[in-house]
Amino acid sequence: MPNILQHVKKRAEIKQRAEDGKKKRFMRIVPNSRLITRPKNPILIKHRKGRPATKFVDIGAEFIDVAELNKRAAVAERKARIRVKKAQEKRLTLGAAR
Repeated sequence: MPNILQHVKKRAEIKQRAEDGKKKRFMRIVPNSRLITRPKNPILIKHRKGRPATKFVDIGAEFIDVAELNKRAAVAERKARIRVKKAQEKRLTLGAAR
């Protein structure tokens, strides 16, 4: 019996660590602003005449991978720096040729 309790306790700890890891992966909740507003009710049902009702459910940032977004932002910044550097070099070479 004690082995079963230890096993259950260990599984609960593993599950808790997994949930904590998920929380770290997801984006923080962005407060409402002039550009971003969150719906008061996360479920919205729209009815159109002659059509079935459409149900929209706001899931928030559940499927956003923050690490991937950070990588993309870093790549974009690096490419922007390279573009600026190339443009400066081009201006210098064109200015020297004149």
